[in-house]
Parts: sequence; C-alpha cells; structure tokens
Amino acid sequence: MTSPRPSAFARTADWLGSKIAVLCTVSVSVALVSVALGISHSVAMYVAAALMFLIAQVFILRWMFGRGMRSIADLGFGSNRQALKYGLSMKGFDRSLMVAAVYSFGATLFIGFLDFAQTVSGAMLLSFASFGAVTQAMRLNRFWPADTAKQ
Repeated sequence: MTSPRPSAFARTADWLGSKIAVLCTVSVSVALVSVALGISHSVAMYVAAALMFLIAQVFILRWMFGRGMRSIADLGFGSNRQALKYGLSMKGFDRSLMVAAVYSFGATLFIGFLDFAQTVSGAMLLSFASFGAVTQAMRLNRFWPADTAKQ
C-alpha cells in the first residue's frame, strides 16, 4: 500500500521550509545593511517584512493541519515526561535553522539599538518577521524519535 501523496500546499510548505534558513539569513542581512544605508523605513522593507510574516503563517498552517496533529505516542514517546524532557533539552532541531534563529534574534536586538529603538522601522519588522518564520520552520522540521525509527 502506498502512502497518500501530500497536497500542493504541503509540498510548497515543505519546499519553502527547506530553503528558509538561507532566505532568513539573506533577509536579516538586508535588514542590517538597510539600517546602515539609512533606508530602513522604505516601502520595500515593509513589503519584505509582510512577505516573511506570510511565510511564517504558511508554516503555522502546515504544522497545525499536518505534523502537529500527532499524539505523544505517534511522536515516539512512552510518557508525557519523556516528551517534556525531549522538548526542553532542544533535541531534534536542525542546526542550520537554529543558527539562523540566533542570528535573526541577535540582529533584531542590534537593530533595535542601532536604529534608536524605532520598532516601526521596516528593517526591525523584517528582522523580527524573519525570526518568527525561522522558528516556525524549526517546529515543522524537527526530528522526533518516531521519525528516526522509520529511517
């Protein structure tokens, strides 16, 4: 018996999830450069921030109606305690996504101080939206004990 073919939305979300570390790194770098160039309040920065926010929404929807709807037993845990210990120890995350998340979080703090705490600047919103998108992708791309048992 073959497994069901994922929908076009699921394939798109998975493809986007595989590229999000690079996309996040580029967008945060653009945000940092825009502050240095003085164009952090440009319309293009606000549009890029809105696009990154929409990408995060794609990951949230994919998680809610896809991989996120599995029980603790389906994830490969015998008890809630094991699942909590696994989650709190930050196991199963993709390293490149973790690096991108730390980079975007640090850049968000840096832009906040560099741009004189103007939280409405396009650069700040782009950096923060990139952080949100990459953290949502981290949840979507996380490896669970049941996933390693299938390989």
